[in-house]
Amino acid sequence: AVVSTQSGHYGRGSKALDLNQKYIKAIQRRATAYEKLNKYEASIKDWTAVCLIEGPEKSMKSGYMATSDRVLKAYGDEKAKKLMAARVPRLPSHTVINSALDNIHMRDFHTTTKPETL
Repeated sequence: AVVSTQSGHYGRGSKALDLNQKYIKAIQRRATAYEKLNKYEASIKDWTAVCLIEGPEKSMKSGYMATSDRVLKAYGDEKAKKLMAARVPRLPSHTVINSALDNIHMRDFHTTTKPETL
């Protein structure tokens, strides 16, 4: 199966999958091509399909799960960078500030004095 990662075409690999949707080698090649094209979501779907078809033991032994985890991490990193770039900086809410100050006050209180009993 020919998989072209440069042009975005997947050649005979996709045709093979049209004939047999459980053709593991073609799914792996397409997943790898998607990963190289930074199409992580599509790659994750293909690696997940490979893991489900092969089963947990073979997926662990063959490294499919590790590859899936690597692609998922790359996808998460990409999404996080986009979200952080678009994020508008702002101060924490009054509730968060008050909670932090209360914790600091209580910590200082417990280390310096003990409350008197009524």
